[in-house]
Amino acid sequence: MKVEKILLVDDEPFIRKLCELTLTQVGRWQVMSADGGAGGLKLASEKCPDLILLDIRMPGMDGIETLAALKKGPKTSQIPVIFVTASIQRHEMDKYKQLGVAGVITKPFDPMKLPAEITAILAESASVGEQEKLDGQAEFYEFAGINDICRRAAEEAGKEFAGSAA
Repeated sequence: MKVEKILLVDDEPFIRKLCELTLTQVGRWQVMSADGGAGGLKLASEKCPDLILLDIRMPGMDGIETLAALKKGPKTSQIPVIFVTASIQRHEMDKYKQLGVAGVITKPFDPMKLPAEITAILAESASVGEQEKLDGQAEFYEFAGINDICRRAAEEAGKEFAGSAA
């Protein structure tokens, strides 16, 4: 599966900015974002992303409600969704898989490893040829510099960067 466009749906401005910078600069993907489920549904239908990163806990329409609506949409039902959440237990992972998500990334995450995590999740369902391509991308992402990306995300979100993200 070739990923070019990613839709990020998260209510936290800092997380959106950090992910946008990491995914565009390290992952080399086009990124669009929404601050909630309703906005995410609208963008997903209009822009047809290749992948959706979806926060579970958001005010208004949460991630589970948003996923259910995406699965019902004629333009959005086949778009892979990866949940991004601050807390997850093993039984919840099974529940989310049954709902049809491709995988789950837990917060806090290492921004440096985010593209590689996405690639690994997508590779689980990829063909052998696609798997080799995705594995090569994951290795590249491990070496890209992250401190500058974190610092810029923090500055743009109006927060102070505390140093190295190791």
